[in-house]
Parts: sequence; C-alpha cells; structure tokens
Amino acid sequence: MTNHIESDLKNRMEKTIVALKSNLSGLRTNVVTPDFLSSIKVDSHGQIMPIKSVASITARNQALHVQVWDKSLIRSTEKSIRDSNLNVNPYVEGDSIVVKIPSLTQERRNEIVKVAKDFKEKAKISMRSTRQDIMSELKKMEKDKEISEDIRKKSEKSFDEIVKKYTAKVDEIVSQKEKEILN
Repeated sequence: MTNHIESDLKNRMEKTIVALKSNLSGLRTNVVTPDFLSSIKVDSHGQIMPIKSVASITARNQALHVQVWDKSLIRSTEKSIRDSNLNVNPYVEGDSIVVKIPSLTQERRNEIVKVAKDFKEKAKISMRSTRQDIMSELKKMEKDKEISEDIRKKSEKSFDEIVKKYTAKVDEIVSQKEKEILN
C-alpha cells in the first residue's frame, strides 16, 4: 500500500545524490582529471557544445591536454577555456591545447572544502524536505482512511531508515571528496 511512496522516496533521494556528485565533480582537487574542464562550452560553428563533444581531454602530470578534433575550433576552444572561471591560462602547442594546472595552496584547499560542505548541507536539506513531504503524505493517507495508524507508524520507521542510509551516503561522498581536496 505504501510501496509507491517508498519508491518515490528512494527516487528522490537518488536524484539528490546524483546532484551532489555532479556539484562535487566541479570542485578542484590536487589530482588533475579531465572532468576539471567538463563545465566548459565551446562555440562550434555557431552551436554551443560541451568541450567533450569537440575534443578529447587527457591528464598528464599537472597539465591537461585538449585534442580538438576539428582543427578550425582550436582557437575558439582555447578562448572558451581562458574565459571560463577556472583561472587557468591555456596555450596552443601544435595541434592541441595545453592547460597547466598549478598546485592548490592550503588556503585554497580549505576554501574548496567549505564549498563541498555547503553542497553537503544543501543535499541534507533537500533530503529533510523530501522526508517531510513523504511523512505528510502518509498522514494524509491515514486521515483519508487509506492506511491504518499501525501501517503509517511502521512506514514512517521504515522510511526514516531509508533517509538515514542516504544521509550517511552523503556524508561518505563528501568526506571522500574532502580527502581528495586536502591530499
């Protein structure tokens, strides 16, 4: 009887986790990965496209190498990287673009950790809001005589366990990201 509500709860919690991971992937760590440039959009013959749609990106040492497939887009891709808010200075080297990534200072790492914690708090707020919606729905079902008080209480307890599990997952994901940032 409350299976559809449980399914909705899990679905909404998963969406929160996906959004959190997406937000965290944009945060810089000391490990240089191609995802660092994933937010960049490039003007490709009048169409705005993600950089990964026009180039391959590889990481070597403390630099990213952007191999643009259509050579006529090298300059516009370089400009898009330069104009981004990533504070990097790309340069063209032969047929590719090199983006040197300087090491993070301890102060900058601490700032990034604060941003990660803000994302964590927003995810938890979203989860609490979802929980409140679900609990209200259960109470309405009880009031409308769709479920009994026992079923409502049992469902609330079960749903609280689900929320706890997802909240712990949020803590774990952000904790892992903090370690990546600080190391």
